[in-house]
Amino acid sequence: MTKKLYRVAVCLSGESRTYTVALDNIKYYFDNIINGRPDVEVVVDYFIHTWDSNTWKSHEFPGHNPSWENSNIIKLDIDLIKTHLNLIDYRVDTSMTGVDLGVWKPLFYSAFYSNHLKRKHEIAENFEYDLVFKHRMDIALNPNIKFHIFPLENYMIYNGALAGRMPRELNYYNFDEVIYYGTSFTMDLLCDISRYLIDKTPTTPIDPSKNPYEELPVIFLIGPGALLYQYMTKIGLNPAQGPRIEYSVIRREVLDNNMHTVDDYDLVNKIYRNF
Repeated sequence: MTKKLYRVAVCLSGESRTYTVALDNIKYYFDNIINGRPDVEVVVDYFIHTWDSNTWKSHEFPGHNPSWENSNIIKLDIDLIKTHLNLIDYRVDTSMTGVDLGVWKPLFYSAFYSNHLKRKHEIAENFEYDLVFKHRMDIALNPNIKFHIFPLENYMIYNGALAGRMPRELNYYNFDEVIYYGTSFTMDLLCDISRYLIDKTPTTPIDPSKNPYEELPVIFLIGPGALLYQYMTKIGLNPAQGPRIEYSVIRREVLDNNMHTVDDYDLVNKIYRNF
């Protein structure tokens, strides 16, 4: 019996940071998707957009604002990636700097471009993916929680938790931007957010001596998840909770100690929670 293909695209984006230790986890998680149908074979392809340098966040604790450390120019190890993942296409760009680029533009542009590589492949091969994930390059997913395929609807964007309000971000609703997914068509619509943010960015300098809540546009005062929620609802997309997904940001300590992000996931999660 010829099996029907269920095609999944994982669009990895953002700074690469701890990707070398994330690869085992990414491969394990998506290799073990549960489809529940013996007549269906799940095929997973990968697309990457990233930058040629990284930034690292310092520890946060009461009374201390975290700082950011820039690293040297890095070279993405494509051979290593290909030993783990079925990499279809990728692009590495020079890192963006400057407020004129738009708030959170590098983050959303990277997500847009990895999705663009996916769409370019669909057009070239004359098919459309059944399921598309946006996924950061520096996170590990809980390997004990398997993803179950379920019927997706167009105009719905799914993630593993309900949207909630952010008291420190003008009480706006937040949609977790670390990992989310939907139909290919719907993800194409959502990933156009980077151009929306450019249009909303002021062209004149902001006076730092004035109250930011009076001077700055809203997009400067809320985080990427709240921006994503604002944009998706503006264009008629609906946030939805899918199967539970638990993730941990892989901190530099995990990379420095070469921890295994599947076998040592509980420790990876503990380091993330205590950061």
